[in-house]
Amino acid sequence: MSQQPTTTQTPCATAGAATTPKVVVVAASCDSNSSTRKWTKKAEKQMNEQINAELTAQYAYIAMAQYFERNDVALKNISKYFYKCAEEEGGHGKIFINYQNKRGGTVHLLPIQPFNIPCEFSALKAFQKALDLEKHVYDVLLKTHDSSSNDPELTDLIASDFLHEQVDAIYNLNSYITNLEMVGQGLGTYIFDREMKV
Repeated sequence: MSQQPTTTQTPCATAGAATTPKVVVVAASCDSNSSTRKWTKKAEKQMNEQINAELTAQYAYIAMAQYFERNDVALKNISKYFYKCAEEEGGHGKIFINYQNKRGGTVHLLPIQPFNIPCEFSALKAFQKALDLEKHVYDVLLKTHDSSSNDPELTDLIASDFLHEQVDAIYNLNSYITNLEMVGQGLGTYIFDREMKV
């Protein structure tokens, strides 16, 4: 709620004349830097970094999903899992794009570094790559959370809607990596894929 100017009356005493009130307008003080409605340049820049992190992860997940979908790899559930991850990251990117616009910022789409599948690739390496992606997104989320020191709306969005989900994703990926290390390649990876719930 904006503050209204206040008025005070001071007597104007003149000899032999009637006293008339003099109105003095006192402007209300407003420090714009303390306003939680202000979207700072630092927050705007960091939000674009967040968008980039989400879309970069999406791009890498699509690359891995199509690899496991190939008929000479044929690990269908792992493929479905990474397509699902790609969809989630793209959805997060869209949320942050909408939020940037809602707060009055400007979306600058930054270059995305493609992830090209190496010649020697496996399910284990794919989940290790996914873990690196999720850890990077988590680190960027923390920077976005701290990018505006007096903006509880932003910090609540990040803490309530994204950080918990990110911690769960990192935990699940670490668990998948442990399972794949136990079973090994070949038949073990085939069974892992068959038993995987997507």
